[in-house]
Amino acid sequence: MSEFVIDKYYNASIIPGKHMELNRDVIFKDKAEVDGSVYGNKVTFDSKKTFVKKSVYSNLDIYFRLEEDSKIELNSSVVANRTIDVKAEVPVLNIRFGGIVKAKNCSIKNSIIYGSVIAEDCQIENTIVFGSIICQKTFKAKNCLINSFSAKEVFLGANVTLFEPYGLSEEILMLHEPVNSLFLSASGELNNEMLHEDDIATVELYDQNENKTQQKLLSVNGRILNVRSLKDAQEKVYKKYHSYFDLLKFGDLDSLFDKERELFEEYIDH
Repeated sequence: MSEFVIDKYYNASIIPGKHMELNRDVIFKDKAEVDGSVYGNKVTFDSKKTFVKKSVYSNLDIYFRLEEDSKIELNSSVVANRTIDVKAEVPVLNIRFGGIVKAKNCSIKNSIIYGSVIAEDCQIENTIVFGSIICQKTFKAKNCLINSFSAKEVFLGANVTLFEPYGLSEEILMLHEPVNSLFLSASGELNNEMLHEDDIATVELYDQNENKTQQKLLSVNGRILNVRSLKDAQEKVYKKYHSYFDLLKFGDLDSLFDKERELFEEYIDH
């Protein structure tokens, strides 16, 4: 099995040029920067500072081995056929995903994700997700701020916050403690509602083929009658935070990480 080590700046994509390179593993080391896409049989981020402008794809697995001062910015989608796995002991926001994160199994820590996470099984911790978590099977979260979720089985641990005031589960929806739902008041102040077991309702939904299913819905709608005003408030939340992302995504990497930690780390327990 061959390896390709990335430890400097490349102004092109790192993709196979020959058939024999399809099984080549890619390893990021030191200070690595790629001004294109990356393809590898397995992809490992074992670097202090990394920037990839376009998509990262693995035929098998993508591994992240983070230290406290690691800074990884992936500016587009990250996809693996099998596993995306982040190992990190210190709860610092080390990774920025600029698009969709997709794999059969996702285990993500210490990240800010600006797209949705799509998986069969997903576990997230110490992470902020501006998109939705979409799982065919099981979703587990703790110490996270996420947009919303949809899974067959959902287990929400301590310190979970939602941008959207709802989440769906087909079978199991368990709360370790009340879930915080963020929204902006009419005066523009950031407020919250705490969602409890009593806020889980059974609802009937229809798929694209008009088949009816029953799902468990965690929602604040049962206590707030004016749903339109709530949605308007959520859109203000999105605009507030995404405006920072738009301004910063082409900026200096160190300044960008410092600013985002200042904005978001209040939601992550250390």
